[in-house]
Amino acid sequence: SHSKSSCFLHWLHLMLSDKSNSHAVSWVVPLKNELICEGGGVKDVGKIVVHDIALLKDSILREYFDKSTFSHFEKMLLELGFRKHYHCNHKNTATKTNSCSFVHTKLGKSLQSLLDQSKNENFQREAQSTSAESASVYASTNQKAPGIKEDLCVGDVVFACWLKGVRKRWYLGRVKSLKVVGETEYGQVRRYSILFDDGDKDDNLDEIWVWGEESYLLETAIEDKKRKIFGVTHCFDSNS
Repeated sequence: SHSKSSCFLHWLHLMLSDKSNSHAVSWVVPLKNELICEGGGVKDVGKIVVHDIALLKDSILREYFDKSTFSHFEKMLLELGFRKHYHCNHKNTATKTNSCSFVHTKLGKSLQSLLDQSKNENFQREAQSTSAESASVYASTNQKAPGIKEDLCVGDVVFACWLKGVRKRWYLGRVKSLKVVGETEYGQVRRYSILFDDGDKDDNLDEIWVWGEESYLLETAIEDKKRKIFGVTHCFDSNS
């Protein structure tokens, strides 16, 4: 509801206004358009940066929200049209990134823009309809959505296929480096160097053998006939 969203934005504004919370979460205005692995921010548009997810959920959220879990905090932001982007850790690919950005292009430089949107009854409706309209345009015109391919970055947790054994098996690892080897209407064609969790590595793995962690887990859940995943279907483009 609008009142629920307004209340959430009000307390979000208070949390971000308190400088004592800035070690865990803060309002940041990017000086340039950022890559997804940098947080996906837009130049001169404020974004919410969570510097330490664990610290935010363990110590700060409970001071401002009745439901103090990070998953609920994230859900509320996504429902309001924010997009979440994890930050890549380029220095140590073995360490899981514990920071992310929440980006919304309708906001301004000032933190006050959060409160301004709390008075906008169409804020949440516009965010939902924009996404739906975008999807319907591509469906009705048979156009290919730009950037539809997974945008993996150095440091991302992935499931990759180990091709050097007798049987092909998928294991957890991280992107060590990547190389763009082509371009299609769906996005870049990439080749990856993967460092597996057991220390093995493959420095020349085509992208079809590399899946983001969430995508892999979702795919295996879909294949599990005992589980029902609503709103997710397989699509195949015979021209790809």
